[in-house]
Amino acid sequence: MKSSLSSSTRWIEAGFISVFDHWLNESEANECSVLCYSIACERDYLATYLEGEQRLIRFYKSLSDEVMSFHSQKWKSIKTSSPEFEQILLASLREHQFQFFNLYYSSIGVRFEGGFDRTDQVFTTESAHWDSILQQLEKFDLFLLN
Repeated sequence: MKSSLSSSTRWIEAGFISVFDHWLNESEANECSVLCYSIACERDYLATYLEGEQRLIRFYKSLSDEVMSFHSQKWKSIKTSSPEFEQILLASLREHQFQFFNLYYSSIGVRFEGGFDRTDQVFTTESAHWDSILQQLEKFDLFLLN
């Protein structure tokens, strides 16, 4: 699995995974009560925020039984059913101390980098399994933004 993470791997920027169906403009972002965890807590919209967060967590868990996670300057194999994986996802999704995830799913040739406002960047290899990814996005009511 690590050989596919070599520096010679050609990653293609493929877009962004989001709970939002479009890029929010400045006005929409300012008005959005579920933009991020801290805003949802401040505005008493935590339950609504958590619904979207759970869709993202279920999506990332559904892609494979195992994932490579880059943490503490090294790649580590983690079971997607483990509490450790859920903690990695939660820290990133909630922007906790800016601990954004870097996940590589070798079985489908896709890498995700966590980002702000529940919008994560997607990188693929030429052999990525897009049909499977798009089906899972639809299943969990998530969106691919370009």
